[in-house]
Amino acid sequence: MSGDCSRCHPNARIKISRHLFPDAISSTSPGEGAQPLYVYFRGLRRDGSKVILGFTSDATRYLNNTAAIQELVKGALEATIRLHTGKSTDVYYEIDGEIFEEWDA
Repeated sequence: MSGDCSRCHPNARIKISRHLFPDAISSTSPGEGAQPLYVYFRGLRRDGSKVILGFTSDATRYLNNTAAIQELVKGALEATIRLHTGKSTDVYYEIDGEIFEEWDA
């Protein structure tokens, strides 16, 4: 099952895959009250070959989950960024203003 963005954004023509929705993570993290990952996204900035993705702390339920969930979420984000950049790009994650390089899983 996938989410239809046109329900929230009438001009949207994309579908968001199921792994971005809270029910996909309810078995490995507190699912109550979880929003789709994009709700926690605060922006992207680029510094040379470095791309920094900014999120609120609520995004850690996706970004600092089990290794499998981390790979699923971060892998998709990083592959998309690398697809649209012409050179080697390092991707960093910023949570509430702090860059995280070490994750629990």
